[in-house]
Amino acid sequence: MKKRFFNTLALIGLVAFSLLLALSLLDILKFNSLPIKYLLLLSLLLLFIGLSQAFNKFTDYTEGVACLRRASKTLNLIKSKDIRKINYVRLLSIKNQLNNAEVYLKNVVDKFDLYELGADLAQINDIKHHYDIGNKHKLSNEMMVKDLQEITKSLEKVSAIKSQNIMIK
Repeated sequence: MKKRFFNTLALIGLVAFSLLLALSLLDILKFNSLPIKYLLLLSLLLLFIGLSQAFNKFTDYTEGVACLRRASKTLNLIKSKDIRKINYVRLLSIKNQLNNAEVYLKNVVDKFDLYELGADLAQINDIKHHYDIGNKHKLSNEMMVKDLQEITKSLEKVSAIKSQNIMIK
């Protein structure tokens, strides 16, 4: 409902702006008159308010969850492969996604005082160190499966906490 409202608001602003501009260019309305300028600005305001809500900025929570999902997706792709055949790009991708998820979720924890996620953040930090380039020889398929389970548990916990706290967006 909210999205439809803002889409309608953007559409009204666009129609009003184009109509006023067309009437001004056809010399039906005087472009230099103050009321026409105010109406043009008001229509642009409506257009930009609607568009800014349509292209809503991602929050720390949504970015953190997206990073955890991307890391688990990459882990699902490589967990059954031979360790020697896994390239460095995949390892760095997992490490990067876990690092980003840790930063975003730490911001959520600090902003909303969700210190029950502290253990999960520490777990994500430990998992992140498994995927260093220098630790590739220590990596095993069992470790990747265990890490995937831990990431899934963290995702479920974060989602459960979000469902209990309406302030998190």
